Amino acid sequence: MAKKILICLICILCCSCVSTGRGADKSIIEHQRKLGEYQAAVSYHLGRVDACAARIADIRERADSLTGEIDRVIELFDEYQRAVEQLIREYNTLRDAVEAKNESLYSTLSDSIYNDIDKTDRLLSLLEGD
Repeated sequence: MAKKILICLICILCCSCVSTGRGADKSIIEHQRKLGEYQAAVSYHLGRVDACAARIADIRERADSLTGEIDRVIELFDEYQRAVEQLIREYNTLRDAVEAKNESLYSTLSDSIYNDIDKTDRLLSLLEGD
């Protein structure tokens, strides 16, 4: 857009009707000065646009590199979750085995106790003479 303005100004300066004499020289000098100011302003703004474009490209590159890192972090969390789930499964298996062993032991002990009680009852009845 700035280039269009610059081209328009050049066309206006070149195609406009200029009177001859000292006033014309001052007018040309004034137009040249303004044209120089406009060119400087256009160059300044184009430089800023280029700098912004370079910053945007840099940000895009950093974002692309972060995407890979974010994907790696997600993979690590998935591995962590799988490890925790495996630990819970192992814990539940161990707990079930311990409970089964305890029930088996309790059953065995209670059978033994009942057998001992039966024997004790028989022994007491024999001793009492029933």
